[in-house]
Amino acid sequence: SKGIPVLAHCVVGKSRSASFVLAYLMKRERMSLHDAMTFLRARREISPNDGFMKQLIHYEHSLFGSVSITSWQTSWGGQTRIVKYEMPK
Repeated sequence: SKGIPVLAHCVVGKSRSASFVLAYLMKRERMSLHDAMTFLRARREISPNDGFMKQLIHYEHSLFGSVSITSWQTSWGGQTRIVKYEMPK
């Protein structure tokens, strides 16, 4: 709230710390998950793992009552794939 920079990092900084920052942006800045990812990706390479993405989707739903992302691209071990996810009813 005072405009003081904060460093959030883990070993590589692409998944765990990025997920934490995404959750912060959704809660504090009232950004959708899609907008938070766009904002963060403009500043660094991020790639939250599938488990974190599912948790972020649920968190977004709990905050806003809707979700902005139902699929995402992920890379692991040199392979890229599209993951699709639907909220359980």
